[in-house]
Amino acid sequence: FAGLINIFNPEKIILGGPLSLAGAYLLPAIKETVAKHSLPEIEKQVEVALSTFGPDASLLGAAAIVADDVLTHPTTVERG
Repeated sequence: FAGLINIFNPEKIILGGPLSLAGAYLLPAIKETVAKHSLPEIEKQVEVALSTFGPDASLLGAAAIVADDVLTHPTTVERG
């Protein structure tokens, strides 16, 4: 996990899906692990937070992709 943080240097890491249900208990340990294993410059600027979408984040994302495709390419949708 820390290796990916060091490579991609994200501004924010959002924990979602089923992990967000236990996130309040896990968040302190995750933040501590990120601080311990990330490069110091990166650890200072990365924020670790819980998703506001809860355990349905993946479902909402999939629905958004389908809606975007239908609205962007309406001619590819069969009507019947």
